[in-house]
Amino acid sequence: MSSWYRPTAVAGTFYPKEKEALSSMIEEWLEVGKVIPQKVTAIVAPHAGYLYSGKFAAQAYKRIHIPDRIYLLCPNHSGFGNQIAVWSEGEWETPLGTLSVDQQSAQDFLSNCGQRKGDRDAHIYEHAIEVHLPFIHTLNPAAKIIPICLGPLSLETCVSLGKALARTVQASKVETLLIASTDMSHYIHADEARKKDSLALAAIEKVDATKLYETVAHNDVSMCGFVPTTCVLEAAKLLAAKSGQIVAYGNSGEVTGDMKSVVAYAAALIQ
Repeated sequence: MSSWYRPTAVAGTFYPKEKEALSSMIEEWLEVGKVIPQKVTAIVAPHAGYLYSGKFAAQAYKRIHIPDRIYLLCPNHSGFGNQIAVWSEGEWETPLGTLSVDQQSAQDFLSNCGQRKGDRDAHIYEHAIEVHLPFIHTLNPAAKIIPICLGPLSLETCVSLGKALARTVQASKVETLLIASTDMSHYIHADEARKKDSLALAAIEKVDATKLYETVAHNDVSMCGFVPTTCVLEAAKLLAAKSGQIVAYGNSGEVTGDMKSVVAYAAALIQ
């Protein structure tokens, strides 16, 4: 087995580890065969435990065609590894089966953003990409992935990475999906969360990377994945995306009953 084999880290905690239970849950959410999938440039979707955010992520996945190559960008919750960490080869495990990393695309992106080599350390315990993989595997088990974990980055660096990502996609001439993994506001009242998040979501609807980054900074929006989302928006705009559509928004209080301290979730299509 390759040293770049990434076993599941949060199966059994963030989502079911039993194949049948997981498959049944996802297929029910996706309403397989009932929704006509559309091609999009990118999506934004959450990464909390399925109990809280799974149904919101599914609102994006159920609407889209999953191509054979997918870049997944997430925030670094652990603090391990490089600030720009690309898992550049091997496979990722899910309870439904493995997904292969697109090694050539990973290396091309590394070259375009000035990185010399991939980094596993940031990914080993990180959940924010892993929770997306069962959705991807269900819809296209042949898809190859490029997992990218990002630490705190300046707006300038985010824009630069977005441009590098767009160049990589354009050069390949292969149908590609970009995924930004993020939750929205954290641990504030649901009403305040909705007010703050609406500002960030407005920037997503406009596919405006700079506006999103500045909105989050200026309004203290505790959106954990605004860095990867900024990168994806910049890339999507350069790939000719014109608008974003918010297809779901909600919060953990819908499950816990506690609206005084929620984590909020959103799903969006960028096309």
